[in-house]
Amino acid sequence: MDQFRDVDGGWAWVAMAACFVGNVLNGFLNYSVGIFHVALLEEFQEDVATTAIVGSVYAGLYSLFGPFVSMVVNTTSCQTALMIGAVLTVLGFSSCFFANSLSTVLFTYGIIAGLGSGFCATPILIMTGYSFKKYRGIANGVVVCGCGIGMLGSGPLSQYFIDTYGLRGGFLMMGAVACHLIVCAALIRPSGAEGWHKKMRQESEDASKKCVQVRSILDPSLYKNHAFLLILIAGFGWNVAYAIVLLHLPNFSVVLGSSKAEAAMLLFVIGVGSSVSRVFGGLVTSNEAGIDPILLKLGVLGITGVLTLLFPFYSHIYWQQVIFACLFGIYSGGLIAFTVPILIEIVGLSKLSAAVGALYFMYGIGWFVGPTVAGLIIDHTGSYDIVFYVTGAIFTLASVLTLLSTIWRPKDVNVDEDDRFVASVLFKDSNFLTGSMLLTGSTNVMLDFRASTMNMSHSSKSLGPYSSYRSVRMQSSNRSVNTQEKVPLKLSRLAIDNGESAPLTVESVSEI
Repeated sequence: MDQFRDVDGGWAWVAMAACFVGNVLNGFLNYSVGIFHVALLEEFQEDVATTAIVGSVYAGLYSLFGPFVSMVVNTTSCQTALMIGAVLTVLGFSSCFFANSLSTVLFTYGIIAGLGSGFCATPILIMTGYSFKKYRGIANGVVVCGCGIGMLGSGPLSQYFIDTYGLRGGFLMMGAVACHLIVCAALIRPSGAEGWHKKMRQESEDASKKCVQVRSILDPSLYKNHAFLLILIAGFGWNVAYAIVLLHLPNFSVVLGSSKAEAAMLLFVIGVGSSVSRVFGGLVTSNEAGIDPILLKLGVLGITGVLTLLFPFYSHIYWQQVIFACLFGIYSGGLIAFTVPILIEIVGLSKLSAAVGALYFMYGIGWFVGPTVAGLIIDHTGSYDIVFYVTGAIFTLASVLTLLSTIWRPKDVNVDEDDRFVASVLFKDSNFLTGSMLLTGSTNVMLDFRASTMNMSHSSKSLGPYSSYRSVRMQSSNRSVNTQEKVPLKLSRLAIDNGESAPLTVESVSEI
């Protein structure tokens, strides 16, 4: 099998374009929940809390199903997973056309379309990594921008669909938009790299007794890390608050006297601010000067909390709502860009994938809890002001928890060099995204346990001799210090690169 077929050229560019469009479509569908929340309230005349459950389930499943979708990708392919997601999304939105009750909409829109949306997100990111090596950073940057572009149009366009065709017609139009995801899935045919790494994963499972795995999804040591637990709770908190704003802000604006089109435009403004902030946040956290991402996050959360807490005092004029939406998009968008750099600093690269999975799971729970609880408050008090007071307080509490996490900030990983180091590295899951630091999967280091020894993090491993050496970077877990040590690397016949030297960042190893 040619592992370099359609990598960095050929069909890879078509796959990148398809992934970009897929991310635009997925972002468009996901960020329309607030607009449909307003329409569902008017159509079915249910209380705010009950109606909010629909959007909460849809958006929550987007995050919760990430780990399961990764398993589907490993078992089948990115194309298969995306096709499943596209079909479920189309089926869910289109079925809403026939819904006569809110419970039916909950099943079709919330559950079916929500599952489809979750299935679409993961393979799009992973496929980009499979298709590129040399241009991986550029490709990932282009693809991730798609979600922001989709967010820009979600508010105005979804409101236009509802105004023109009614609620049921609007759902049908969203299903028509989702149909294009099927085309995207058809275009991301498996590359040679995807097939080759699937074969290697199977071989590594057969040789598991000789395998040292860098991370385990259920590694108990991850949850004994006090700093990570605080980041996990803070992540849950800020997603509770974030979900409340995105779902309830449009209806709050309508209650204050704005038109539905004006309310939808607020989501567009949030999208603009968020897109700019994501790009800027990524640039700042990748700065080689070592700007502390935890410090940035606690500052941004604190500012977002103050803005939200004070919003009821300056929300009665529409242009003031626009200012809030712009500032909220700028600061909340940056939080997403800080996620991976913070986790690298707290848990290290070896457990990054497990940490990302756990954090996004908490994000999904936050989406389930936030809008529904806010709806209960609105139903019992009749006021949105209290909701924004509580939301601002939650943002602020998340900032405090982030600050407290620095108390247990891990120290630098100490690595003792041994010039008789390793064999080869197998990447699987979404580990191909390492170059862009968007999402990292598991890494297997295949070893031949014989005569030589490596000492890493005070743990010795016996490693076999190899004929050639290669230098790699061993990066400290404390990214703000940004220290590096040179460690020699030996390559075996399983080496993934094409005979060219490539840096590899490793933290620690543990035996299966």
